[in-house]
Amino acid sequence: MFLEAVQDCFLYQSVQHPTHYRANQDPTLIDLVFTNEEDVIYGISHLPPLGLSHHSGLLFDYRCYSEPSKNAVDKVAYKYYTGNYNEVKVFLEDQNLHDQIKDQNAKDAWDTIDRALKEATDKFVPKFRIHHSAPPPPPWMNDHVREKSRLKREAFNQLIADRNEKNRCRYAVRQYEKGVAKDSKSNPKAFFKYVQSKTKARAGIPDLNYNGAIASSDSEKAEALNQFYSSVFTQEDKVNVPVPAHIFHGPKLTEIDVTEDMVREKLADLNVNKSPGSDGHHP
Repeated sequence: MFLEAVQDCFLYQSVQHPTHYRANQDPTLIDLVFTNEEDVIYGISHLPPLGLSHHSGLLFDYRCYSEPSKNAVDKVAYKYYTGNYNEVKVFLEDQNLHDQIKDQNAKDAWDTIDRALKEATDKFVPKFRIHHSAPPPPPWMNDHVREKSRLKREAFNQLIADRNEKNRCRYAVRQYEKGVAKDSKSNPKAFFKYVQSKTKARAGIPDLNYNGAIASSDSEKAEALNQFYSSVFTQEDKVNVPVPAHIFHGPKLTEIDVTEDMVREKLADLNVNKSPGSDGHHP
């Protein structure tokens, strides 16, 4: 994978001799210098190791890129392949250059023709601006390759944007899971709800065969289970119910004192993570 990455990036490795020496071992080349051009690194010298290191020191010359001048001015060039040369021809014919240069010497005649050509070029040949910071395109760069390069750049930018969006989604998931785990004691319902949502296997009650009939719907399953568990319950005597002995001999509770503060205190202690009660109101 490492070699494939080096080849895909068109990198050059400049160190050719072993750089790692150790007793009872063969010298190996494990100190590498990669560049994007072949002749950027030259004059490599191997120096003794520093301190207790087993690696040789490397001394080399490096051809660095020169920084463009900040005072450079953009250059204006002509798109000669899209010029209107029919209009150029008509313009030069209208200048009557033959009559202008017939009495001039060679230098003056050339100056006259040069001015006419430059004026025609400025009028009928489109211009474009070359920024001093941008290197000139290679000679093999045609319109097809330029379009493919633009599409590749756009695809790469989209890949980076998608990767950043994916990282943001992962960060949001981690933050939510940390919050659920932190509040698991105070809000266990949210914890178990999230655990259940991540469970892929959903275990349910399969179809039941009870008394020769197949119970498939929820109501049929509930009825079958009710009949089964009812059959194993102990049948109590509901007629001869014993009367418990009177064991309380204190005063009877005839009044219940409930104040507004007592009700507020009970309401404040309600657990909002609990399910609604029989009245259907959520805490």
